[in-house]
Amino acid sequence: MAGAAEWDARFRQGYHTDTVPDPFLVGTQEYLDLLPPGASALDLACGAGRHAIWLAQRGLRVTAVDLSPEALAKTRLFAKERAVAVQCRQMDLESPDLELENASFDLILGVFFLHRPLFPRLLDALKPGGLLLYKTYTTDQLQYPGRPRHPMHLLEPNELLRIVDGLRVWRYEECSQGRGTAAVIAQKPGVLT
Repeated sequence: MAGAAEWDARFRQGYHTDTVPDPFLVGTQEYLDLLPPGASALDLACGAGRHAIWLAQRGLRVTAVDLSPEALAKTRLFAKERAVAVQCRQMDLESPDLELENASFDLILGVFFLHRPLFPRLLDALKPGGLLLYKTYTTDQLQYPGRPRHPMHLLEPNELLRIVDGLRVWRYEECSQGRGTAAVIAQKPGVLT
């Protein structure tokens, strides 16, 4: 795993600074209507904040977390430019000591980040009726150039479906066109309050 210093260097060099949200997230707009007004959202490994900003522009109260202080600085600047509020927190999502408060988020978003031991904590942190939106690379990515290459960062076929077992799956897709990915929109049982 790359440490904070390595990620900081990548962000300073201009990597991972796209401001356009992933098309999968943009395609979730109708599902956001399942959430109450002013819903709370957690954006995992937020990078330069493109997804956190998109969610905040839709009225969600967003907490953006990342290991890299440089990424969080870019997120704060991007939020200021777009005139939205985003709470930024430096957090090591791979730390065994990571604490997320149970039933604290209406929506949890993860895009192109994978740390399998984190999933039980994410599902616990999701409020009853809350949404998990997740998209990351699969082993099909090995057919294409670029990162990631290590199996710990690549889902097996249908693995994401197994991870969200017990949640209501609203949408699931695996794609292998230009890059190998899997994506899901799943809802935790219960009613949002």
